[in-house]
Amino acid sequence: MLGKTNYKRRIPEFTGKMITETIGNYYDNEVYDDTELSAETLDILVNKCANILKGFQLKDKPIVLYLPNVLQLPIIALATLRIGLTVLPISATNEDVNCLHDIMKSSGADTVVTIDGFWMGTRLIRTKELLDAAITDIGIQRVLVIRHVSPDKGMPPPQVNLIGRRPYYMYKQKRDSWWSGFFPKASTSCKAETVSNESIALLLPIRNASSAELLPISLERLQTEITHVQSAIHPDEPSLIISTTNIFHQIICTLAALRVGAYESDITHPDPSRTSQIMYTYKVAKLLIAEEDLNVLMEYKQYITFWDLKILKEILVLGSNTLCKQTEEIFRVPCRNIEPTPV
Repeated sequence: MLGKTNYKRRIPEFTGKMITETIGNYYDNEVYDDTELSAETLDILVNKCANILKGFQLKDKPIVLYLPNVLQLPIIALATLRIGLTVLPISATNEDVNCLHDIMKSSGADTVVTIDGFWMGTRLIRTKELLDAAITDIGIQRVLVIRHVSPDKGMPPPQVNLIGRRPYYMYKQKRDSWWSGFFPKASTSCKAETVSNESIALLLPIRNASSAELLPISLERLQTEITHVQSAIHPDEPSLIISTTNIFHQIICTLAALRVGAYESDITHPDPSRTSQIMYTYKVAKLLIAEEDLNVLMEYKQYITFWDLKILKEILVLGSNTLCKQTEEIFRVPCRNIEPTPV
């Protein structure tokens, strides 16, 4: 996800307590989509989202987030934590319909938030179509669709028409709803619920399992993971966070970044050379990168040092230390790993 978002807000702890005011910003001026949010707007969106989710009366059922790196992901995550709901996040880079089917069926969920589609570099991933195929025989009662690439009747047409950039998607009456349609009437006030540290905040699909197993992550464990990543980010240094396939990393890193301040990007849009360009442009001092994404980056070594990265001080790998030595040789800066919960 590339975009422009400025955060300056007092971020509530999940228990309702307030923490120190922080400033976070990420920006890239060569993007297709651009958004800027004030602290007040972010708070309003989180509260509205929490009230919308309350209205669904999910109770003991998790809410499924089948999403890529979009702005709504941290907003929904904060909203669910605010009212004590359980989230089942699935990365939209997972295009395996059978896998999606098994996860959905195993979860017992009846509500899904997804996106119509998104561009991964030059390739369009038709997220909504994949979801429709995965839930044909599952009792999903509601699908909330975030409009990202499909046409919006309320928006004027672009000055330049790009053929094939605005695909249409099937819309099932009574089950499907546009995400934005719920917000106008939702209240902007929402009191944080008191929940125990042992409550289940996340359900994570276990990779490479023969069956669809879901790993429960308690609120206490989630906060520990966020604090673990947060400790690696310095508030006075720009940090670049890259995680495209592991949605757990996306959530904990984004929430940690909101506490401290960070730049966020996606190395596959439009090509890996953008990573070093962004690091050069914003004088990034620290790179936090998921091991899966570092593997991709290593396939394009000619781009890695294309830009002058003398400001870079350290690289932190979210995962094992397998690539640390090779990374140190290429970037010529210290590299170490931090290991969140394996998923």
